[in-house]
Amino acid sequence: KNNPTIRLSFENNTNHQWDQAEWIKAALHELKDSFQVEEVNLVGFSMGGISSLLYLETFSNDESLPKVNKVISIGSPFNDFLEDDEQTLEDLLTSGPTIVSETLENYTNLVGNIPKETSFYLIGGQLSESELTDGTVPLNSSLGVYSLLASQGLNVKESIIMGSEAKHSNLKLNEEVIKLVANYLYLK
Repeated sequence: KNNPTIRLSFENNTNHQWDQAEWIKAALHELKDSFQVEEVNLVGFSMGGISSLLYLETFSNDESLPKVNKVISIGSPFNDFLEDDEQTLEDLLTSGPTIVSETLENYTNLVGNIPKETSFYLIGGQLSESELTDGTVPLNSSLGVYSLLASQGLNVKESIIMGSEAKHSNLKLNEEVIKLVANYLYLK
């Protein structure tokens, strides 16, 4: 009753991320209009994280929509699927990816639209010490917007899930991820 969970699944989940951002807008408009929902948290897996970020960059200042407090992305390819096994995690979080996709550049142009009180939690998977990927999304992509968000004064944190259960398709069902998400959303 106090923390309802609504799962938004796109029938056509291969549509363009901009379409998905529009669909998030429509769903949130319906929640506010029909159910008087004033604030929400968004949790997006893979492209859901991308669409959530695009939604925020484009529509978050629309007062006819609920305010977004927190965004969690799990295995989201913010920097497409560009791999860079040479960059350290510290450098990635401080300076951003050394190889930057056009997609990541587009976020740079709109990131200033995100309200400063919105906080972010980026979760990526790493199969092993030498495999800096969840098997689909490289770590430098799932954490690729960290420095961009931080440079705007936004509250952002990250976690890396290690091992065979960090495989992309397993991340959304991974018990460690589920605990991290619950703690971030519901504990102060």
